[in-house]
Parts: sequence; C-alpha cells; structure tokens
Amino acid sequence: MKKIIVTAIALVAATLLLGQTVTSDVTPSGFEGVAEMVDHEVFELTLKALQPDITTFKDKADTYNEVGRYNFPTYYLELIQKVSKLQLDNWQQQRNKWLEESK
Repeated sequence: MKKIIVTAIALVAATLLLGQTVTSDVTPSGFEGVAEMVDHEVFELTLKALQPDITTFKDKADTYNEVGRYNFPTYYLELIQKVSKLQLDNWQQQRNKWLEESK
C-alpha cells in the first residue's frame, strides 16, 4: 500500500514539474518584427449595445402565422402524395435489388 501511495505522489510531482512552461525572451525565427506590425489601438465594446430593446413589447401572437395564410390548393396535396408514393416504390425496388445482390 505504501508503494502505491509513493508511486502516485511521484507521478503527480513528475507531471507538475514537467508541465511547467519555460518562458524565454528569445523570439522564434520568423517572428522578429511581428510586434511592430501589430496595431495597438484600444478596441472598446459595450455590451449595452447588444442588449435587446425592452421598452417595446411584442405580443406573442405576432410571432405566429395567421390562420389560413398557407391555404394551399388540394391538388398540391395530391401531387405530394403521388411523389411520395413514387419515392417509396423506388426505395422498395432498390431495397429488393440490394437484397438480391447480397445473396
């Protein structure tokens, strides 16, 4: 039991020691003049500008579509049913073909 505790402490200490970052003042090659190219302007963002306006009240009824607005003709329904039937027949034929090929 003592060996397990000592091993666990040694592993934690090793990860803490190896996980420390080394900071150096030497810049990597290729990045010598980067600090001079960066513009040091202050960018100010106010979160108040992103808040929605709470002075105007929008009734929840305004967010729904009016009744009968999408009153499609009945032939659209028939057309959709025909196309769906064709798609189902096509899928069934493909399925039967795959089943025959897999035998």
